[in-house]
Amino acid sequence: MRRAFLFLILAVSLALVGCSGKSQPTPFVERAMWYWHTPFNLDKQAAGALTDMHVTRLFVRTGTLSTDGQDITVTVPQRFETAAPCPVHLVFNADSGVLKHFDEAVKNGLSQKLLKFYAAAKAAASKAGLKVRGLQVDFDVPTRLLDKYALVMRELRVGLPNNEELSLTGLPTYLATEGFKEVVDQVDFFAPQFYEGSIGTDLAHLRSISAKESIDRGIELAERFQKPYYLGLPAYGQALIFDEKGKIAGAYRKLSPVDALRHPSFTFKSFALSEGEEILQLVANQNGVNGKGKGYTLVYRRVTPLLVAQMQSDAVHHRSTYCRGLAWFRVAEKGECLAMNLTTLRAALDGREPQLDLDLKSSEEVEPFAKIEGGGALGSRVSFSLYSRGEAETAIQPSALTLTVRFPEGTLDSVEPGEFANVQPFYDDPKSSGQVSLARSNGVQFNLPYLGPGQKVSTGALRFRGPVRLSVHWSAATPQKRVEGDKLEIKTGESTKTP
Repeated sequence: MRRAFLFLILAVSLALVGCSGKSQPTPFVERAMWYWHTPFNLDKQAAGALTDMHVTRLFVRTGTLSTDGQDITVTVPQRFETAAPCPVHLVFNADSGVLKHFDEAVKNGLSQKLLKFYAAAKAAASKAGLKVRGLQVDFDVPTRLLDKYALVMRELRVGLPNNEELSLTGLPTYLATEGFKEVVDQVDFFAPQFYEGSIGTDLAHLRSISAKESIDRGIELAERFQKPYYLGLPAYGQALIFDEKGKIAGAYRKLSPVDALRHPSFTFKSFALSEGEEILQLVANQNGVNGKGKGYTLVYRRVTPLLVAQMQSDAVHHRSTYCRGLAWFRVAEKGECLAMNLTTLRAALDGREPQLDLDLKSSEEVEPFAKIEGGGALGSRVSFSLYSRGEAETAIQPSALTLTVRFPEGTLDSVEPGEFANVQPFYDDPKSSGQVSLARSNGVQFNLPYLGPGQKVSTGALRFRGPVRLSVHWSAATPQKRVEGDKLEIKTGESTKTP
Protein backbone atom coordinates (compact mmCIF):
# COMPACT_ATOMS: atom_id res chain seq x y z
CA MET A 1 0.00 0.00 0.00
CA ARG A 2 2.81 2.37 0.93
CA ARG A 3 4.58 1.56 -2.37
CA ALA A 4 1.50 2.38 -4.44
CA PHE A 5 0.97 5.55 -2.41
CA LEU A 6 4.52 6.73 -3.15
CA PHE A 7 4.01 6.29 -6.91
CA LEU A 8 0.69 8.15 -6.59
CA ILE A 9 2.34 11.05 -4.77
CA LEU A 10 5.08 11.20 -7.41
CA ALA A 11 2.54 11.21 -10.25
CA VAL A 12 0.57 14.00 -8.58
CA SER A 13 3.71 16.06 -7.96
CA LEU A 14 4.70 15.73 -11.63
CA ALA A 15 1.25 16.88 -12.65
CA LEU A 16 1.33 19.87 -10.33
CA VAL A 17 4.50 21.20 -11.95
CA GLY A 18 2.96 21.11 -15.40
CA CYS A 19 2.96 17.53 -16.59
CA SER A 20 0.16 17.25 -19.16
CA GLY A 21 0.13 13.55 -19.96
CA LYS A 22 1.58 10.43 -18.47
CA SER A 23 4.76 10.56 -20.55
CA GLN A 24 5.53 14.28 -20.24
CA PRO A 25 8.56 15.19 -18.09
CA THR A 26 8.52 18.01 -15.59
CA PRO A 27 9.28 21.19 -17.57
CA PHE A 28 12.33 22.10 -15.49
CA VAL A 29 13.92 18.64 -15.12
CA GLU A 30 15.78 17.47 -18.21
CA ARG A 31 16.47 13.77 -18.59
CA ALA A 32 19.84 12.47 -19.73
CA MET A 33 21.43 9.01 -19.67
CA TRP A 34 24.86 7.46 -19.83
CA TYR A 35 25.52 4.77 -22.44
CA TRP A 36 28.47 2.71 -21.24
CA HIS A 37 28.84 -0.43 -23.38
CA THR A 38 30.30 -1.21 -26.80
CA PRO A 39 29.23 -1.07 -29.58
CA PHE A 40 26.91 1.92 -29.66
CA ASN A 41 23.83 0.39 -31.19
CA LEU A 42 20.26 1.46 -30.49
CA ASP A 43 17.61 -0.74 -32.04
CA LYS A 44 14.18 0.63 -32.87
CA GLN A 45 12.75 -0.39 -29.50
CA ALA A 46 15.53 1.25 -27.46
CA ALA A 47 15.48 4.44 -29.54
CA GLY A 48 11.71 4.63 -29.15
CA ALA A 49 11.96 4.15 -25.39
CA LEU A 50 14.48 6.99 -25.09
CA THR A 51 12.19 9.22 -27.13
CA ASP A 52 9.18 8.29 -25.00
CA MET A 53 11.22 9.05 -21.87
CA HIS A 54 12.07 12.49 -23.28
CA VAL A 55 15.82 11.88 -22.93
CA THR A 56 17.43 14.99 -24.40
CA ARG A 57 21.07 13.88 -24.44
CA LEU A 58 23.21 10.77 -24.12
CA PHE A 59 26.64 10.64 -22.52
CA VAL A 60 28.36 7.89 -24.52
CA ARG A 61 31.50 6.19 -23.21
CA THR A 62 33.85 6.53 -26.15
CA GLY A 63 37.19 5.28 -24.86
CA THR A 64 39.33 4.65 -21.79
CA LEU A 65 42.64 6.48 -21.59
CA SER A 66 45.57 4.37 -20.43
CA THR A 67 49.26 5.01 -19.78
CA ASP A 68 52.29 3.36 -18.24
CA GLY A 69 53.80 6.76 -17.52
CA GLN A 70 55.02 7.24 -21.08
CA ASP A 71 52.67 6.93 -24.04
CA ILE A 72 48.94 7.64 -23.72
CA THR A 73 46.58 5.33 -25.58
CA VAL A 74 42.87 4.59 -25.87
CA THR A 75 41.60 1.17 -24.86
CA VAL A 76 38.14 -0.30 -25.50
CA PRO A 77 37.32 2.31 -28.18
CA GLN A 78 33.67 2.80 -29.00
CA ARG A 79 32.22 1.52 -32.26
CA PHE A 80 29.37 3.66 -33.52
CA GLU A 81 26.85 1.60 -35.48
CA THR A 82 23.60 3.58 -35.34
CA ALA A 83 22.22 7.06 -34.88
CA ALA A 84 20.38 8.23 -31.75
CA PRO A 85 17.12 10.13 -31.18
CA CYS A 86 18.99 12.91 -29.34
CA PRO A 87 22.41 14.61 -29.33
CA VAL A 88 25.35 12.83 -27.69
CA HIS A 89 28.39 13.83 -25.66
CA LEU A 90 31.48 11.67 -26.13
CA VAL A 91 32.85 10.50 -22.77
CA PHE A 92 36.45 9.53 -22.09
CA ASN A 93 37.32 7.92 -18.78
CA ALA A 94 40.72 6.91 -17.40
CA ASP A 95 42.17 3.69 -16.03
CA SER A 96 44.31 3.32 -12.92
CA GLY A 97 47.48 3.93 -14.94
CA VAL A 98 46.40 7.46 -15.84
CA LEU A 99 45.47 8.22 -12.24
CA LYS A 100 48.75 6.74 -10.96
CA HIS A 101 50.84 8.71 -13.46
CA PHE A 102 48.61 11.77 -13.68
CA ASP A 103 51.44 14.29 -13.23
CA GLU A 104 53.48 12.64 -15.97
CA ALA A 105 50.44 12.34 -18.22
CA VAL A 106 49.73 16.06 -17.93
CA LYS A 107 53.35 16.85 -18.79
CA ASN A 108 53.21 14.41 -21.71
CA GLY A 109 50.36 16.29 -23.35
CA LEU A 110 47.30 14.53 -21.96
CA SER A 111 44.90 17.27 -23.04
CA GLN A 112 46.24 17.52 -26.58
CA LYS A 113 46.12 13.78 -27.08
CA LEU A 114 42.59 13.67 -25.69
CA LEU A 115 41.55 16.36 -28.17
CA LYS A 116 43.02 14.25 -30.95
CA PHE A 117 41.17 11.13 -29.75
CA TYR A 118 37.96 13.15 -29.46
CA ALA A 119 38.25 14.53 -33.00
CA ALA A 120 38.67 11.03 -34.46
CA ALA A 121 35.77 9.66 -32.43
CA LYS A 122 33.58 12.60 -33.37
CA ALA A 123 34.21 11.94 -37.06
CA ALA A 124 33.27 8.27 -36.62
CA ALA A 125 30.15 9.13 -34.63
CA SER A 126 29.05 11.74 -37.15
CA LYS A 127 29.50 9.23 -39.96
CA ALA A 128 27.10 6.90 -38.12
CA GLY A 129 24.51 9.68 -38.04
CA LEU A 130 25.06 10.94 -34.50
CA LYS A 131 24.86 14.60 -33.59
CA VAL A 132 27.85 15.23 -31.31
CA ARG A 133 27.34 18.12 -28.95
CA GLY A 134 30.56 17.96 -26.97
CA LEU A 135 33.20 16.20 -24.88
CA GLN A 136 32.77 14.85 -21.37
CA VAL A 137 35.71 13.88 -19.15
CA ASP A 138 35.34 11.16 -16.51
CA PHE A 139 38.62 11.18 -14.55
CA ASP A 140 38.26 10.22 -10.88
CA VAL A 141 41.48 11.96 -9.89
CA PRO A 142 42.45 12.29 -6.20
CA THR A 143 41.45 15.61 -4.65
CA ARG A 144 45.14 16.50 -4.17
CA LEU A 145 45.49 16.62 -7.97
CA LEU A 146 42.50 18.84 -8.69
CA ASP A 147 44.81 21.72 -9.63
CA LYS A 148 46.34 19.56 -12.37
CA TYR A 149 42.86 18.47 -13.39
CA ALA A 150 41.88 22.13 -13.74
CA LEU A 151 44.87 22.68 -16.04
CA VAL A 152 43.79 19.80 -18.27
CA MET A 153 40.23 21.11 -18.47
CA ARG A 154 41.45 24.61 -19.26
CA GLU A 155 43.53 23.31 -22.16
CA LEU A 156 40.61 21.24 -23.41
CA ARG A 157 38.35 24.28 -23.31
CA VAL A 158 40.81 26.25 -25.42
CA GLY A 159 41.15 23.39 -27.90
CA LEU A 160 37.43 22.71 -28.39
CA PRO A 161 35.36 24.69 -30.91
CA ASN A 162 33.27 27.37 -29.24
CA ASN A 163 30.00 25.71 -30.27
CA GLU A 164 30.87 22.41 -28.54
CA GLU A 165 30.23 21.82 -24.85
CA LEU A 166 32.85 20.64 -22.39
CA SER A 167 31.68 18.81 -19.30
CA LEU A 168 32.95 16.46 -16.63
CA THR A 169 31.65 13.99 -14.10
CA GLY A 170 32.41 14.47 -10.43
CA LEU A 171 32.78 12.39 -7.31
CA PRO A 172 30.50 13.51 -4.45
CA THR A 173 33.61 14.21 -2.37
CA TYR A 174 34.65 16.88 -4.89
CA LEU A 175 31.64 19.02 -3.99
CA ALA A 176 33.01 19.83 -0.54
CA THR A 177 36.50 20.56 -1.89
CA GLU A 178 37.42 24.16 -2.67
CA GLY A 179 39.89 23.05 -5.34
CA PHE A 180 37.02 21.71 -7.42
CA LYS A 181 35.80 25.22 -8.22
CA GLU A 182 38.79 25.88 -10.45
CA VAL A 183 38.00 22.68 -12.36
CA VAL A 184 34.30 23.50 -12.73
CA ASP A 185 35.09 27.03 -13.91
CA GLN A 186 36.52 25.57 -17.14
CA VAL A 187 33.42 23.61 -18.21
CA ASP A 188 29.93 24.33 -19.50
CA PHE A 189 28.33 21.95 -17.00
CA PHE A 190 29.24 19.09 -14.68
CA ALA A 191 27.57 15.90 -13.43
CA PRO A 192 28.20 14.85 -9.82
CA GLN A 193 27.45 11.15 -9.49
CA PHE A 194 25.46 10.04 -6.46
CA TYR A 195 26.17 6.33 -6.58
CA GLU A 196 28.81 3.77 -5.63
CA GLY A 197 30.51 6.10 -3.20
CA SER A 198 31.60 3.00 -1.26
CA ILE A 199 31.08 -0.73 -1.81
CA GLY A 200 31.81 -1.88 1.74
CA THR A 201 34.65 -4.05 3.00
CA ASP A 202 32.85 -7.27 3.95
CA LEU A 203 29.56 -9.13 3.67
CA ALA A 204 28.41 -7.86 7.04
CA HIS A 205 28.70 -4.24 5.91
CA LEU A 206 27.36 -4.11 2.36
CA ARG A 207 26.82 -0.58 1.06
CA SER A 208 24.00 0.47 -1.23
CA ILE A 209 24.66 1.54 -4.81
CA SER A 210 22.72 4.74 -4.43
CA ALA A 211 23.58 7.70 -2.24
CA LYS A 212 19.93 8.71 -1.91
CA GLU A 213 20.43 10.23 1.53
CA SER A 214 23.05 12.62 0.09
CA ILE A 215 20.94 14.17 -2.68
CA ASP A 216 19.67 17.19 -0.76
CA ARG A 217 23.10 17.96 0.69
CA GLY A 218 24.71 17.33 -2.71
CA ILE A 219 22.42 19.83 -4.40
CA GLU A 220 23.24 22.39 -1.73
CA LEU A 221 26.97 21.91 -2.31
CA ALA A 222 26.68 21.84 -6.12
CA GLU A 223 24.82 25.15 -6.13
CA ARG A 224 27.86 26.87 -4.59
CA PHE A 225 29.75 26.62 -7.87
CA GLN A 226 27.10 28.62 -9.78
CA LYS A 227 27.52 26.37 -12.80
CA PRO A 228 24.84 24.25 -14.58
CA TYR A 229 24.88 20.61 -13.55
CA TYR A 230 23.04 17.30 -13.85
CA LEU A 231 22.52 15.03 -10.87
CA GLY A 232 23.97 11.62 -11.69
CA LEU A 233 21.71 8.88 -10.31
CA PRO A 234 21.78 5.06 -10.58
CA ALA A 235 19.40 2.84 -12.56
CA TYR A 236 21.66 -0.20 -12.70
CA GLY A 237 23.23 -2.96 -10.63
CA GLN A 238 26.66 -4.20 -9.62
CA ALA A 239 28.34 -7.55 -8.99
CA LEU A 240 30.87 -8.09 -6.21
CA ILE A 241 32.80 -11.11 -4.99
CA PHE A 242 33.78 -11.85 -1.39
CA ASP A 243 36.29 -14.46 -0.19
CA GLU A 244 35.52 -17.39 2.11
CA LYS A 245 36.01 -15.11 5.14
CA GLY A 246 33.50 -12.60 3.81
CA LYS A 247 36.07 -9.96 2.86
CA ILE A 248 35.69 -8.00 -0.36
CA ALA A 249 37.77 -9.47 -3.20
CA GLY A 250 36.69 -7.01 -5.90
CA ALA A 251 34.21 -6.46 -8.68
CA TYR A 252 32.90 -9.51 -10.54
CA ARG A 253 32.55 -9.32 -14.32
CA LYS A 254 32.22 -12.88 -15.58
CA LEU A 255 28.70 -14.26 -15.19
CA SER A 256 25.44 -12.35 -15.18
CA PRO A 257 23.18 -13.13 -12.22
CA VAL A 258 20.93 -15.19 -14.49
CA ASP A 259 23.88 -17.22 -15.79
CA ALA A 260 25.27 -17.63 -12.28
CA LEU A 261 21.93 -18.99 -11.06
CA ARG A 262 22.02 -21.56 -13.87
CA HIS A 263 25.68 -22.49 -13.31
CA PRO A 264 26.45 -25.75 -11.46
CA SER A 265 29.41 -24.14 -9.65
CA PHE A 266 27.17 -21.80 -7.65
CA THR A 267 24.48 -22.44 -5.05
CA PHE A 268 21.70 -19.97 -4.31
CA LYS A 269 22.12 -18.46 -0.83
CA SER A 270 19.56 -15.68 -0.39
CA PHE A 271 17.44 -12.93 -1.92
CA ALA A 272 16.50 -9.80 0.00
CA LEU A 273 15.49 -6.16 -0.33
CA SER A 274 17.54 -3.49 1.39
CA GLU A 275 17.40 0.30 0.99
CA GLY A 276 15.36 -0.03 -2.19
CA GLU A 277 17.74 -2.49 -3.83
CA GLU A 278 17.54 -6.20 -4.64
CA ILE A 279 20.36 -8.27 -3.14
CA LEU A 280 21.05 -11.72 -4.58
CA GLN A 281 23.74 -13.90 -3.00
CA LEU A 282 25.25 -17.13 -4.34
CA VAL A 283 28.06 -19.29 -2.94
CA ALA A 284 30.71 -21.08 -5.00
CA ASN A 285 30.49 -24.81 -4.27
CA GLN A 286 33.79 -25.70 -5.94
CA ASN A 287 37.15 -24.20 -6.83
CA GLY A 288 37.90 -22.55 -10.13
CA VAL A 289 40.66 -23.55 -12.55
CA ASN A 290 43.18 -21.72 -10.34
CA GLY A 291 42.35 -23.97 -7.40
CA LYS A 292 40.64 -21.19 -5.49
CA GLY A 293 37.13 -19.89 -5.05
CA LYS A 294 35.21 -22.52 -3.09
CA GLY A 295 33.23 -20.76 -0.38
CA TYR A 296 33.43 -17.39 -2.14
CA THR A 297 30.20 -15.38 -2.26
CA LEU A 298 28.81 -13.55 -5.28
CA VAL A 299 26.65 -10.56 -4.43
CA TYR A 300 24.47 -8.92 -7.07
CA ARG A 301 22.73 -5.66 -6.18
CA ARG A 302 20.16 -3.95 -8.38
CA VAL A 303 18.25 -0.68 -8.03
CA THR A 304 14.46 -1.11 -7.98
CA PRO A 305 11.84 1.08 -9.72
CA LEU A 306 10.60 2.21 -6.32
CA LEU A 307 14.06 3.58 -5.45
CA VAL A 308 14.28 5.33 -8.84
CA ALA A 309 10.94 7.01 -8.15
CA GLN A 310 12.09 8.05 -4.69
CA MET A 311 15.38 9.49 -5.97
CA GLN A 312 13.63 11.49 -8.69
CA SER A 313 11.07 12.76 -6.18
CA ASP A 314 13.81 13.86 -3.77
CA ALA A 315 15.82 15.52 -6.54
CA VAL A 316 12.78 17.40 -7.87
CA HIS A 317 11.86 18.49 -4.36
CA HIS A 318 15.34 19.82 -3.52
CA ARG A 319 16.27 21.11 -6.97
CA SER A 320 17.59 24.66 -7.08
CA THR A 321 18.80 27.31 -9.53
CA TYR A 322 21.59 25.61 -11.49
CA CYS A 323 20.27 22.04 -11.75
CA ARG A 324 19.49 21.30 -15.41
CA GLY A 325 18.11 17.86 -14.72
CA LEU A 326 18.84 14.24 -13.89
CA ALA A 327 21.32 11.94 -15.64
CA TRP A 328 20.70 8.22 -15.15
CA PHE A 329 23.40 5.56 -15.27
CA ARG A 330 22.91 3.66 -17.53
CA VAL A 331 21.25 2.41 -20.75
CA ALA A 332 20.94 -1.37 -20.41
CA GLU A 333 22.68 -3.64 -22.87
CA LYS A 334 20.40 -5.77 -25.01
CA GLY A 335 19.39 -8.84 -23.03
CA GLU A 336 21.05 -7.85 -19.74
CA CYS A 337 19.23 -7.63 -16.43
CA LEU A 338 21.49 -5.65 -14.04
CA ALA A 339 20.75 -2.26 -15.60
CA MET A 340 17.06 -1.36 -15.49
CA ASN A 341 15.04 -2.11 -18.60
CA LEU A 342 14.15 1.15 -20.37
CA THR A 343 10.44 0.30 -20.39
CA THR A 344 10.53 -0.22 -16.62
CA LEU A 345 12.59 2.91 -16.09
CA ARG A 346 10.16 4.99 -18.12
CA ALA A 347 7.23 3.88 -15.97
CA ALA A 348 9.08 4.68 -12.74
CA LEU A 349 10.14 8.13 -13.96
CA ASP A 350 6.61 8.90 -15.13
CA GLY A 351 5.24 8.12 -11.68
CA ARG A 352 3.68 4.73 -12.48
CA GLU A 353 4.35 1.54 -10.60
CA PRO A 354 5.47 -0.89 -13.34
CA GLN A 355 3.01 -3.76 -13.73
CA LEU A 356 3.60 -7.34 -14.83
CA ASP A 357 1.40 -8.50 -17.70
CA LEU A 358 2.24 -11.91 -19.16
CA ASP A 359 0.47 -13.43 -22.15
CA LEU A 360 0.19 -17.22 -21.81
CA LYS A 361 -0.29 -19.30 -24.96
CA SER A 362 -0.34 -23.02 -25.67
CA SER A 363 0.27 -25.15 -28.75
CA GLU A 364 -0.35 -28.83 -29.43
CA GLU A 365 0.87 -31.37 -31.97
CA VAL A 366 -0.52 -34.86 -32.55
CA GLU A 367 1.86 -37.80 -32.09
CA PRO A 368 0.49 -40.77 -34.07
CA PHE A 369 3.44 -42.95 -33.06
CA ALA A 370 2.15 -43.00 -29.49
CA LYS A 371 -0.90 -44.95 -30.69
CA ILE A 372 1.21 -47.43 -32.61
CA GLU A 373 3.51 -48.00 -29.63
CA GLY A 374 0.81 -48.01 -26.96
CA GLY A 375 -2.09 -49.42 -28.92
CA GLY A 376 -4.47 -46.81 -27.51
CA ALA A 377 -5.23 -43.14 -27.98
CA LEU A 378 -3.12 -40.86 -30.05
CA GLY A 379 -0.46 -39.00 -28.10
CA SER A 380 0.15 -35.26 -28.03
CA ARG A 381 3.02 -32.84 -27.60
CA VAL A 382 2.00 -29.71 -25.72
CA SER A 383 4.12 -26.62 -25.14
CA PHE A 384 3.54 -23.21 -23.59
CA SER A 385 4.96 -19.73 -24.00
CA LEU A 386 4.86 -16.56 -21.91
CA TYR A 387 5.34 -13.11 -23.42
CA SER A 388 5.94 -10.11 -21.16
CA ARG A 389 3.80 -7.27 -22.52
CA GLY A 390 3.80 -5.17 -19.33
CA GLU A 391 6.27 -2.62 -18.00
CA ALA A 392 7.72 -4.53 -15.04
CA GLU A 393 10.77 -6.75 -14.83
CA THR A 394 10.69 -9.76 -12.57
CA ALA A 395 13.04 -9.94 -9.63
CA ILE A 396 16.22 -11.99 -10.10
CA GLN A 397 15.98 -15.22 -8.09
CA PRO A 398 15.81 -18.96 -8.84
CA SER A 399 12.03 -19.09 -9.31
CA ALA A 400 11.27 -15.49 -10.22
CA LEU A 401 8.89 -16.84 -12.87
CA THR A 402 7.13 -20.18 -12.52
CA LEU A 403 4.77 -21.90 -14.92
CA THR A 404 2.83 -24.72 -13.27
CA VAL A 405 1.09 -27.41 -15.32
CA ARG A 406 -1.25 -29.78 -13.45
CA PHE A 407 -2.77 -32.98 -14.86
CA PRO A 408 -4.79 -34.82 -12.15
CA GLU A 409 -5.44 -37.65 -14.61
CA GLY A 410 -3.29 -38.84 -17.46
CA THR A 411 0.27 -39.94 -18.07
CA LEU A 412 3.18 -37.65 -18.85
CA ASP A 413 5.76 -39.61 -20.81
CA SER A 414 8.44 -36.91 -21.02
CA VAL A 415 9.08 -33.21 -20.54
CA GLU A 416 11.86 -30.81 -21.54
CA PRO A 417 12.61 -27.43 -19.87
CA GLY A 418 12.94 -25.60 -23.19
CA GLU A 419 14.06 -22.02 -22.51
CA PHE A 420 13.29 -22.27 -18.80
CA ALA A 421 16.16 -22.93 -16.38
CA ASN A 422 14.67 -26.23 -15.20
CA VAL A 423 11.46 -28.21 -14.81
CA GLN A 424 10.47 -30.15 -11.68
CA PRO A 425 7.84 -32.92 -11.49
CA PHE A 426 5.65 -32.91 -8.36
CA TYR A 427 2.69 -34.64 -6.82
CA ASP A 428 -0.17 -32.36 -5.64
CA ASP A 429 2.04 -29.50 -4.36
CA PRO A 430 5.28 -28.33 -6.02
CA LYS A 431 6.42 -26.72 -2.74
CA SER A 432 6.13 -29.76 -0.49
CA SER A 433 6.18 -32.94 -2.57
CA GLY A 434 9.98 -33.15 -2.79
CA GLN A 435 11.63 -35.28 -5.47
CA VAL A 436 9.00 -37.17 -7.47
CA SER A 437 9.53 -39.39 -10.50
CA LEU A 438 7.83 -38.43 -13.74
CA ALA A 439 5.71 -41.60 -13.59
CA ARG A 440 4.27 -40.65 -10.17
CA SER A 441 3.78 -36.95 -10.89
CA ASN A 442 0.53 -35.14 -11.52
CA GLY A 443 2.15 -31.80 -12.27
CA VAL A 444 5.34 -30.08 -13.35
CA GLN A 445 6.73 -26.65 -12.57
CA PHE A 446 8.97 -24.70 -14.94
CA ASN A 447 11.31 -22.16 -13.32
CA LEU A 448 13.03 -19.07 -14.74
CA PRO A 449 15.27 -16.61 -12.84
CA TYR A 450 14.32 -13.47 -14.81
CA LEU A 451 12.01 -12.10 -17.51
CA GLY A 452 11.97 -8.52 -18.75
CA PRO A 453 9.49 -6.44 -20.76
CA GLY A 454 9.27 -7.53 -24.39
CA GLN A 455 10.88 -10.91 -23.67
CA LYS A 456 9.35 -14.29 -24.43
CA VAL A 457 10.10 -17.70 -22.93
CA SER A 458 8.85 -21.10 -24.09
CA THR A 459 8.72 -24.50 -22.46
CA GLY A 460 9.95 -27.66 -24.07
CA ALA A 461 7.45 -30.28 -25.13
CA LEU A 462 5.27 -32.17 -22.66
CA ARG A 463 4.42 -35.56 -24.19
CA PHE A 464 1.13 -37.06 -23.00
CA ARG A 465 -0.45 -40.40 -23.77
CA GLY A 466 -4.09 -39.89 -24.73
CA PRO A 467 -6.39 -36.94 -23.96
CA VAL A 468 -5.49 -35.07 -20.76
CA ARG A 469 -7.08 -32.14 -18.95
CA LEU A 470 -4.48 -29.52 -18.03
CA SER A 471 -4.65 -26.63 -15.59
CA VAL A 472 -1.91 -24.09 -16.26
CA HIS A 473 -0.99 -20.87 -14.48
CA TRP A 474 2.00 -18.61 -14.00
CA SER A 475 3.37 -16.80 -10.98
CA ALA A 476 6.05 -14.11 -11.02
CA ALA A 477 7.96 -12.12 -8.43
CA THR A 478 8.71 -8.43 -8.77
CA PRO A 479 11.16 -6.92 -6.25
CA GLN A 480 8.29 -6.03 -3.90
CA LYS A 481 5.57 -8.65 -4.43
CA ARG A 482 4.51 -11.85 -6.14
CA VAL A 483 1.91 -11.71 -8.92
CA GLU A 484 -0.39 -14.63 -9.69
CA GLY A 485 -1.58 -15.04 -13.27
CA ASP A 486 -4.93 -16.32 -14.52
CA LYS A 487 -5.40 -20.05 -15.01
CA LEU A 488 -5.63 -21.64 -18.44
CA GLU A 489 -7.77 -24.79 -18.65
CA ILE A 490 -7.30 -26.97 -21.73
CA LYS A 491 -7.88 -30.55 -22.84
CA THR A 492 -5.41 -32.22 -25.15
CA GLY A 493 -6.28 -34.64 -27.91
CA GLU A 494 -9.91 -33.61 -28.29
CA SER A 495 -9.62 -33.85 -32.08
CA THR A 496 -7.39 -36.92 -32.04
CA LYS A 497 -9.47 -39.55 -30.20
CA THR A 498 -9.31 -43.11 -31.46
CA PRO A 499 -12.47 -44.52 -33.09
